[in-house]
Amino acid sequence: MAMPIRKYCNSLFIMKLPKYFNKNDRRQLFSEADLKLDRFQRQRVFKKDELGVTGKNTILKKLECVQTSTDAKSNVYSLIDLIHIAENKEDLHILKRVTQLICKSDINTIENFSFGASLLRLYYYLGLPIEAYEMYKDPACHEFLSDNTCHRILMDMLYCHKYYNETLDVFRGLKNFNIDCVTLALASCYHINTEESFLKAHSIVKNNKEEHVFSRRALLFYSMLCIRQNKPDQALQILTLVKENNLSKNIKLMALAKSGQGRQIMEVLETIKDLSENVEMPLLCRIYSDTMTDLEQVLKEKLRPKEFANFCFLQEDLSDRAVLSRQTVSNLLERIIPGNIEYWRRGGKQKVIRDFSSVSAEAT
Repeated sequence: MAMPIRKYCNSLFIMKLPKYFNKNDRRQLFSEADLKLDRFQRQRVFKKDELGVTGKNTILKKLECVQTSTDAKSNVYSLIDLIHIAENKEDLHILKRVTQLICKSDINTIENFSFGASLLRLYYYLGLPIEAYEMYKDPACHEFLSDNTCHRILMDMLYCHKYYNETLDVFRGLKNFNIDCVTLALASCYHINTEESFLKAHSIVKNNKEEHVFSRRALLFYSMLCIRQNKPDQALQILTLVKENNLSKNIKLMALAKSGQGRQIMEVLETIKDLSENVEMPLLCRIYSDTMTDLEQVLKEKLRPKEFANFCFLQEDLSDRAVLSRQTVSNLLERIIPGNIEYWRRGGKQKVIRDFSSVSAEAT
């Protein structure tokens, strides 16, 4: 007998999971395009071709002779070239020394002095998060690396290498609210998973929810942290602010399981079963493996034997409908957030409307 199409497609998808969901892999939260790392890597190729074989040695010799802030400011463009061709710690040592000399002067007097983000992209490219963090903490360079873009790149770099406490430390130095930096901070609190990190996350949400908008991923990280810290009611409250999708549905089920609400769980599962009958949208509803594990444990304790038997029949029915998935909430929380640049590449950049009269006329 031929395998049903939905179950066959589902099995093909599951076969690919190990490639995309490896827990041991370092995973950045934002895409290379959104952090402009891909553009930086292309620029490195162009700069190496432009400078030729001896270009790097020429620049290094010139920068080795720099001893004062005045000399450093006059060699800013050589420094920028070195950012795009540096390859080892010796190059970085010269780069850091000259940058520190420049930062000792008034950086606002230097024309086009905005290469802090490019410098951090170099550290990201070379895989040196601690060296980048030490440069950020250097009092001489702190102001130079103080804008939102620098914080975003550095926090994502540290998060990618699992330096969660350092990620939060960089977040404390953020001067203005940034939605991506808040997402990285709440994600770090989720991974640290202590009472102190929960209080930090709670403070971030409480102090900013009235004036600013949070990303959906940020609120999902915070909800999962609440569940881990045995505060499911708070997680359910936060989930009311999130536009519903498969991931938020699973986290809601986890929160209901944590609070022991067996009857409510059965109602949600029945709703998911009804939605799964839509054959045109087979992946509209998915229940992930770690969610189902939590549900089984709770329902076995909270429901009567006859009610639990009904749950087992329902679970089998959901499996036949390809609703159950081997993916996990914890892995899907770590998916890369594409960002606007990625959406523009897929669907094209949105048209800028300059004549609003035509829009109002069409609306009427």
